Amino acid sequence: MDKKYYEKMLLIMVPLSIVILLFCLLVNPIIRVWIGEGIVASKMLIFLLALYTIVNIWSNIFAYLLNGINKVNGQLITVGLGALLNIPLSIFFARDLGLGSIGIVLGTIVCLIPFAIIGPILSYSELKKAQGLLNN
Repeated sequence: MDKKYYEKMLLIMVPLSIVILLFCLLVNPIIRVWIGEGIVASKMLIFLLALYTIVNIWSNIFAYLLNGINKVNGQLITVGLGALLNIPLSIFFARDLGLGSIGIVLGTIVCLIPFAIIGPILSYSELKKAQGLLNN
């Protein structure tokens, strides 16, 4: 396991995230050219979909490492709980709070957050262990 590889992946994520956020500004003009004037996506929905994509990219960097070294327990617990909560939470946000499709995306993001926090912690812990084994 090479820590430098993951540092490079995180560095690549920075410009990719910037491009995703800049693309948010272009979504409605693209829709207008592609479909016509009748449809406009809400700015909040566009932003949340961009945030979802960024959180997903972030999480996958660490998920790939943990899957590759067969350390999936932390991922299994956080993603499993997220899967169980996703539909009820999305329904709550969409229907009960009246957020509609924004609530569905928001519910999904909330369910991805635990692994987005725990994944890097577990990954760096495993990288430290591996470095300790290499140094002995």
